[in-house]
Amino acid sequence: MTVGLGEIGLDWTEPESSWDKQEEVFRRLLQYACVGRVLVLHLRSKNSHDSTIYHKGLEMVKEYCAVRQPIHHHCFGGNSQVVSAWSSALPNCYFGFTANVSSLGPEKLSAVWNFCV
Repeated sequence: MTVGLGEIGLDWTEPESSWDKQEEVFRRLLQYACVGRVLVLHLRSKNSHDSTIYHKGLEMVKEYCAVRQPIHHHCFGGNSQVVSAWSSALPNCYFGFTANVSSLGPEKLSAVWNFCV
């Protein structure tokens, strides 16, 4: 039995020449998302202070998925503004943090603390 779709998304640590193809494949895969199965996302950027990839990913997911789509952000590295944007648009959105939490700066840690309080 299939319980999820993923890990799919955009990885901008790869050469920029691959980004258009990544978007194309991501869009195709998003068409298979359904509310009965969790969507596991991988969104990563070269610059950890740039949230552009999260905003682009959100727009793409909103285009293809229902508001109640369960979503898990694998190895999330965004800030509290990104958490707020995703959580407001898609309330069944969850964020996974790895052991790198111990090395996050204050801006990233604020995103983690939003879940703990």
